[in-house]
Amino acid sequence: MTGPGRLKGARTALVILTLLNLFNYLDRYVLASLFESLKASELHLSDKQLGSLFTAFLVVYMLTSPLFGRLGDRASRPRLLAAGVAIWSLATALGGLARSFSGLFAARASVGIGEAAYGTIAPALLADSFPKERRGFVFAVFFAAIPIGSALGYVLGGYMDQHFGWRTAFFVAGGPGLLLALLCLLLRDPPRGSQDEPSKAAPLAQGARAAYARLFANPAYRLTVAGYAAYTFALGGVAAWTPAFLERVRGMPKSAATIQFGAIVVVTGFLGTFAGGWLGDRLLRRDRQAYLKLSGWTAIAAAPAAAIAFFAPGRALPMAGIVGAEASDASHSRRVRSLLRALFAQALRIFFRRIEVEGAERVPETGPAIFVVNHPNALVDPVLLLCFSPRPISFLAKAPLFRMPVVGLLVRTFDSIPVYRAQDGVDQLVHNRETFESAGRVLARGGTLALFPEGISHDEPKLAPLKSGAARIALGTATSTGATLSVVPAGLYYTWKNRFRSSALLVFGEPLSVPPGESRPGGEPDREAVDALTDRIAAALSALTLQADTRGAMDLVRRAERIFGAGADRPRLAEELSRRQRFITGYQRLAEADPARLSALEGRIRRFEVERREAGLSLEHLSAEALSPRGLARLVAENLATLVLLPFAAAGALLHYPAYRLSGFLARRLVRDGEDVLATVKVASSMLLFPLTWAAASYAAWRLWGPAFGLAAIVLAPFCGWAALRAAESIDTLLGRAWALAFLFFRGTALRRLLAQRAAIQREIGKVEKELRVEG
Repeated sequence: MTGPGRLKGARTALVILTLLNLFNYLDRYVLASLFESLKASELHLSDKQLGSLFTAFLVVYMLTSPLFGRLGDRASRPRLLAAGVAIWSLATALGGLARSFSGLFAARASVGIGEAAYGTIAPALLADSFPKERRGFVFAVFFAAIPIGSALGYVLGGYMDQHFGWRTAFFVAGGPGLLLALLCLLLRDPPRGSQDEPSKAAPLAQGARAAYARLFANPAYRLTVAGYAAYTFALGGVAAWTPAFLERVRGMPKSAATIQFGAIVVVTGFLGTFAGGWLGDRLLRRDRQAYLKLSGWTAIAAAPAAAIAFFAPGRALPMAGIVGAEASDASHSRRVRSLLRALFAQALRIFFRRIEVEGAERVPETGPAIFVVNHPNALVDPVLLLCFSPRPISFLAKAPLFRMPVVGLLVRTFDSIPVYRAQDGVDQLVHNRETFESAGRVLARGGTLALFPEGISHDEPKLAPLKSGAARIALGTATSTGATLSVVPAGLYYTWKNRFRSSALLVFGEPLSVPPGESRPGGEPDREAVDALTDRIAAALSALTLQADTRGAMDLVRRAERIFGAGADRPRLAEELSRRQRFITGYQRLAEADPARLSALEGRIRRFEVERREAGLSLEHLSAEALSPRGLARLVAENLATLVLLPFAAAGALLHYPAYRLSGFLARRLVRDGEDVLATVKVASSMLLFPLTWAAASYAAWRLWGPAFGLAAIVLAPFCGWAALRAAESIDTLLGRAWALAFLFFRGTALRRLLAQRAAIQREIGKVEKELRVEG
């Protein structure tokens, strides 16, 4: 199975497995929040016994992981996952029934069995469900559940313990997993290695023993594993005992100790990862071992913070120390970039109803490459390329972006290189030599660059004249390294680039090969070669984008294409783009050969559009199939699921409407001219306003009804927003179809005239296209 059905199944797997990963860590750390209550309970546990509960879990987890890994290569993975989730959830819940230390010890040890099954199989199942170019996003979402689940374990355990007792905390933590285990049975089990190259998917001929031998013969691997094991040993103790420490030594109330520590885990986990990842990327330019060294130095730097946390008097300074110790845990650049890509991709998928990628298979998997892209939509363009390119990308970005407070940090995180333009100050142009040298270093090590050779984003109906920077960098790098370099043209196409819930297409063309040339004095490539390559880039980009002489021509072609395609199944965006490109060619040729015929066709299209809009009808509803009882029944059946979402949708609409309106207001006020910036302002303001809305809702629920409701609000608020969006689109479609049917019933003659006009326009367009194709 391929295509949309397979992708839908993969997305379902991501949602289910991420949710389960959250409960994985929630069940793991709920125990730490209950230490003091267990110590004072009828079990009378000592600190040694409490600590051994975590040790039992880890030992069993370590011993059973290889077993489940081997089973995962042979048996049904969804069934193994369901069994693992059921085991750990049941074991967690059974902890609430323990009447002795040995019973609780057995229950917590059994949690390790279930989580070993999940921890070894879930990542492999995700890897086989998604293509390689999407795995960064997928695993970013999957692993983002770790700090949230860990924090919820502390917070939920502390809250339930305070109000209902420690046994209830185990029941509430473990109970949902028994139901969630059933979701695993809904997952597909894709063929192992189906998303990898055959050579990489094939099992090692020498077997697992030989593979392990090669790993352990690698000194870097041995030291890394040993260091990480030692770090995990120390961090495990901190994670297990910090709530008890805050309660016993610092005198904090039980609920405050767990809730505040849980909040620190979430916040510092993300901030530490972000800051460490950015610094790791910067240092990697100088040292290939930067990630490992930075991990070691940040672990050393965490020691003083940990000492402050555990030895300083009072409360404020120790809490600050805990923040420092937790924040130092991660200088993992790839994880940071994946998390940011995931965040941006989700924001784009909310703004755009459809995002499609074509031609990704044309992009070379390895070797130096330069992506050259058209620039119709300001900062949305690079973010789309960043999120949906099959290879990691570093950008050439205009220098002013590096001085902006938030944007500057982001462009540096993604290894962007500043480009200085004349409008930034003529005296700054001398720095472009450094720009070209930095770009050459990135390409020389096999990296990728992306740039917008037009130099500006704009609203014009055709490409602006291209700058020569891409050609100069490509030719200079190929000559200096003696290796062939690829220039990959990429076209961006938007149905309505500044309209919420429109569609976007990213299409990659055939790479242009740039072989080494002759070296020139001063290192500059030959001017004629630069001009020739720039012309090739312009031709390649023109083939991937819409190019019209005037905005009027572009608008007419858009109307004609929509009318021509009305009533048929919705095409892929690449097919829509191709059809509009053909129509533009036909428009230009008809304007030269028979302008009277073009004028007549334009008049018919405009009259039809005026009558259609006066009737309040959508093109999608002007077809015999759409207006038939069968078509209405199918539409209603497809949208029945909306009924289930209506309560959540109503709450989501009420909650998010102010932020939605405010983002549109800000876009209109801040952008007086230039539609190429509108979408950027809308997306950026929404990424700020919607999380603030969720935080406000969570805070209000916390203050009114308590922490549990506050936590529920922060989880449900985004879901309700999605439900509101889904329901609004479904209701809009149903109401539009209902209005079309009512129009048919009460004004059937007028509707049939519209249908006849549309059919006549379709025939005329088809006739013109056929004639021009024969002449061509």
